[in-house]
Amino acid sequence: MESRTDKLDTDLLVGLDIGGSFTDIVLHDCRTGDTRYRKASNRTGDLLESVRECLQELEVPWSRVASVKHGTTVVINTIIERRGARTALLTTEGFRDVLEIGRTNWPEPYNLRFNRLPPLIPRELRFEVRERMGSNGKVVIPLTPTALAEAVETVRKANVQAVAICFLHSYLNSDHELSVGAAIREALPGVYVTLSHELSREFREYERTSTVAANGYVGPVIDTYLNTLQDYLRQANFGGQLFLMESSGGASTLDSARNRPVVLVESGPAAGAIAVAQLAEASQLGNVIAFDMGGTTAKATLVEAGRPLFTSEYYVPTYERGFPVRVPAIDIVEVGTGGGSIASLDAVGALSVGPRSAGSFPGPACFGLGGAAPTVTDANVLLGRIDPKQFKTGTVRLQRELAHQAVKSLSDAIGAEIEDMAAGILRIANYNMAIAIRKVSLERGRDPRDFAMYAYGGGGPLHAIEMARDLYIPEVVIPRMPSNLSALGTLLADLRTDVSRTVMMPLKEVGGSDWSKYFAEMERDVAAWHHSEAGSLRYERCADMRYEGQEFTLRIDVDGDSDETLPSRVFERFRVEYNTRYGHSYDDLEVEVVNLWLVGFAPVHKPALDRPPEFQPGTEEISTRSIFFPGHGRLDTLVLFRGSLMPGSVIQGPAAVEEYGSTTCLGPLDVLTVDEIGQLRIKIGLDPVSSD
Repeated sequence: MESRTDKLDTDLLVGLDIGGSFTDIVLHDCRTGDTRYRKASNRTGDLLESVRECLQELEVPWSRVASVKHGTTVVINTIIERRGARTALLTTEGFRDVLEIGRTNWPEPYNLRFNRLPPLIPRELRFEVRERMGSNGKVVIPLTPTALAEAVETVRKANVQAVAICFLHSYLNSDHELSVGAAIREALPGVYVTLSHELSREFREYERTSTVAANGYVGPVIDTYLNTLQDYLRQANFGGQLFLMESSGGASTLDSARNRPVVLVESGPAAGAIAVAQLAEASQLGNVIAFDMGGTTAKATLVEAGRPLFTSEYYVPTYERGFPVRVPAIDIVEVGTGGGSIASLDAVGALSVGPRSAGSFPGPACFGLGGAAPTVTDANVLLGRIDPKQFKTGTVRLQRELAHQAVKSLSDAIGAEIEDMAAGILRIANYNMAIAIRKVSLERGRDPRDFAMYAYGGGGPLHAIEMARDLYIPEVVIPRMPSNLSALGTLLADLRTDVSRTVMMPLKEVGGSDWSKYFAEMERDVAAWHHSEAGSLRYERCADMRYEGQEFTLRIDVDGDSDETLPSRVFERFRVEYNTRYGHSYDDLEVEVVNLWLVGFAPVHKPALDRPPEFQPGTEEISTRSIFFPGHGRLDTLVLFRGSLMPGSVIQGPAAVEEYGSTTCLGPLDVLTVDEIGQLRIKIGLDPVSSD
């Protein structure tokens, strides 16, 4: 991989991704194109411990590092583990219980005991302020000096670390939010203050309130974390720029991350999706499914024409029981299955896998760190799919006998053969993870047979081929350094800013000049955010649209000349997308433009993706071992190291390709070809019996 830089004295780029179980780091040299990487277990509550371990192994010369881009799980973990700041919510009189009421949908209609998770801010810390804006943005009830003083005093008495402010219709007129926010910042300078209109300029009061509440809840935590990280980098003699990955797949500055930490909620997974999008484009694979399997979770994302699908609403931790945050995000579906997922018997004696995970400490039983519960990794070790002597290229030795003991505890409980139990664990894990792929493809009107699948993360290459076979996906692609791909993705991300605006107008009333006016105003906002001239940035324009009378929208591209033909072009794009998603469309219904979106990109130096791999001396050894394959049982299997495979190499399965942090297992019917940039392209063979 190559890169260009104008700073010859600072020619190194560092990509850092902290996941649920492991920390991954990539170090890229812009002069030579060399890329090195490391992985470390997250064994303690101190996330920087694993960062230090990786950086020390890489011997990073910090004086030469131009930038660090960081994907982090701090925000999502803070919310899931409920260890955020004591936060107060100030809202318009009469709207104190918006977080409690939420929406009336019932995600589990047959569960009579269904309950959502409680709000992040309890009722005793939610306070009303006498003020009100109308739906047209005009003042209905003015904010008086008395009401302002009472709001400040209420916050003072609540003894909170953060304040979230969300007033009715402030997306149209933010004067009252600004006044109260300024007063609290002046009176209580140590309190973290966040305003809803700074996070979202769209309608929907519940979603806006939920978003600002989450932002306040995690704000002090991320602020402390970033201060600690900054201090560490400063002591290491780092003088470059630190950027944070956002859920949108773009990078943001440190100040932006402090003010809007909720946009980091899917920081690391978004980086992986960006890497896949750019690799797919470089490989002329327009439509792909990105599949990332780590130690705790597995994730899937759809990439079409080189772009991941996006959403403006993300549910934390899940749609069924969580709450929405209204931030731009890559549309990622996540399931609680990973290498550390624990297998167990449920109340009726059926085998289940996950979502409980052993993590990296104590980790799977085979780690030898005290874990005793059987996990997906233990099953892979027992079936020969992971070589205990080659985990992380031999830097970690796994203990097969401990994996055997853990899985045997389950098989003995139901009188099954131990290998059948291990195979069952993998089968259920694959089924659970395939749900994520079905959700991003079939449930969005896409046929997985029309897509290739990129598999990455430590477990992705190990499981993707059997999943692809079950879903009739014709090809699986294993990128270089798959276990560190999300860290690489941080280096591939441009600086990005998203702005939106609710317009709520019939499409027929929005002329070409209207589009130009709206987007020109939004371009000025983006340029001010980047401290740049508007013309120096790259923009993408889109609109959230729906048929009049509907609740939900589809996001449609609005790129192109803003002439009088634009409305008809946008309508046709909406009709095609609606038909793709739902199998039909309407010609007799009016279409409504709900929100306008503008995305501004500031390009940064990044690695190129077209450099061919170099042969790695010492990887020529070829061996065999017994590996279990579904439908075939144990087979004597060819084992190779990836560093010996050069472009043009062809391997007929069964075979195992081992590399740092990951193993790819080809079944007897699969054929692997190495492409010109070193990716493993695997054509999936279908069993003629099972495919009938």
